[in-house]
Amino acid sequence: MLAPDLPFHFRKLLKNVATEKEAHTTQDASRSTNGRGWRKIVTTPIKNLLCPDPQRFWAPRALARAAQIVRERNIDTVIVTAPPFSVFLTSNELKRRFPHLTLVTDYRDEWLTYYFNTLSVNQNSYARRRAAEIERASVQLSDHVVGVTSRALDEMRLRYPAQRASKFQLIPNGFDPDIFACFEPRPRLDSKVVISYTGTIYKPSQPGPLVEALASLAPEVRERLDIRIIGHIEAASDRRLLESQRPTVTIEGFLPKNEALSRVQETDYLLLIWHDEINIPGKLYEYLATGKPILALAPANSEVRNILQHTRGGWWADIHKPGDISRLIEAACGVGHARLASHFHPDSAQIRGFEWPSLAAQYAELLHGSTHVKESREDAVPVPCLSDFL
Repeated sequence: MLAPDLPFHFRKLLKNVATEKEAHTTQDASRSTNGRGWRKIVTTPIKNLLCPDPQRFWAPRALARAAQIVRERNIDTVIVTAPPFSVFLTSNELKRRFPHLTLVTDYRDEWLTYYFNTLSVNQNSYARRRAAEIERASVQLSDHVVGVTSRALDEMRLRYPAQRASKFQLIPNGFDPDIFACFEPRPRLDSKVVISYTGTIYKPSQPGPLVEALASLAPEVRERLDIRIIGHIEAASDRRLLESQRPTVTIEGFLPKNEALSRVQETDYLLLIWHDEINIPGKLYEYLATGKPILALAPANSEVRNILQHTRGGWWADIHKPGDISRLIEAACGVGHARLASHFHPDSAQIRGFEWPSLAAQYAELLHGSTHVKESREDAVPVPCLSDFL
């Protein structure tokens, strides 16, 4: 089915305009205050048009086709996963039209606390109100609400205390074991300590704390380090920060997955940078799959820390404490003692629990155990209709 979505490049342009990422020259600096005022007048309607996200324009067509499939094939269960959160516009209305459906609403990212404040195109009061209304409708209409971390589920349960606790289910992200079936570490001939970061560096993984920690290391420690950034760097400011740490840090850019994995085979440690407490980046599970020790920079009270402790998959330092990060790097290099890697003993059984077949079995158990009992909604807050958002 061809959906009436905006072309990717046009959506990217709208996003850049909406988030005010226009380039400004030095000559424009004196007019920046007035410019921001005019840009706000221009960009606010664009931001509101893109609410809840730039993919919203395909919702009416998707609803029509989904309704047709439900009728023709006697569908009794629908699973909808987000982001993009505009999918809820379709699934909510579908549930209203076909009350017999078992609706499973799957959050790969928690929306109102994490995604909205970190990655949303529009963060004004209108967008927050709409996002809250859409999520409330989704939770009320769903038979099951799936989250990927305990903290993310707790956030949602606190927002909707009237909903039964059994509605909220934990099924984490994970990894495809077939991708790593042939993964084998390769020895290197040099004495460098190689630490590799793979994937995109963006707002939740900004490298400022790493750079601050590197700057405080003794020259003899820096000489032993080879930190490789393999992937896309979203912000020019983050790229400049990392480039300032050459030759300790090397930016290798985006590589196809097979090539990136080949580079990982010869690394000593895998680097994770993560500022959020309640979510876990998908790359952590792929890191675990390699069997390589992980060095994580994350908040002390974070889900990332919990996973590392649960799996013994590596070590972590508080991302808010550059001194702790420096000490972690020194330990990885073996300053004053054997390298951390020599003490690495991951729990393979726990890590296998994040393999896709295992997670698929959990999903199957959830679906097969559904009672299809529809609870009374007499006391529920009125649920907005699709037309409210289109």
